[in-house]
Amino acid sequence: MTAPDPDWLAEVTEQALIAQFGHHATQAGISYAKNGRVGRISQGGGGQEVVFTAQVRGSGYRSYQTVVRYRPASGWLSSTCSCPVRNQCKHGVAVLWAARTAQVKLATPSWQRALEQVADQVRRAETPGTPLALQFDRGSTGQITLRPLMRGKQ
Repeated sequence: MTAPDPDWLAEVTEQALIAQFGHHATQAGISYAKNGRVGRISQGGGGQEVVFTAQVRGSGYRSYQTVVRYRPASGWLSSTCSCPVRNQCKHGVAVLWAARTAQVKLATPSWQRALEQVADQVRRAETPGTPLALQFDRGSTGQITLRPLMRGKQ
């Protein structure tokens, strides 16, 4: 048996989670992950399955034990939780999103993370898909600065 491709988690998109968990659970789970409600994530499994377990702090500040299982060969994804919903809940989304975010940060080169921070200021103000350019300036001290530019702006 071969181990699952370690990059599969980077392919988990918001749209894929909506298809699996529903819109409300996905939005709430992503919010939980971004707000730091997911505890330490343990990864296990072997062979053809990946298993994530973590505690997730719920809306009432109760912690729920959540287990997410993924089988890459079939694309099967399932979550179980100690919350009242029991499976395919927002806590499962939170664990996946937090694991994905942690993996993507580790896999993304430092130069790309730095450029994403520069582009964030433009991204917040403009519509998605706006072409950007970067202006590189070297100051008299030799320090290099970056400035995001957009077509038509001065």
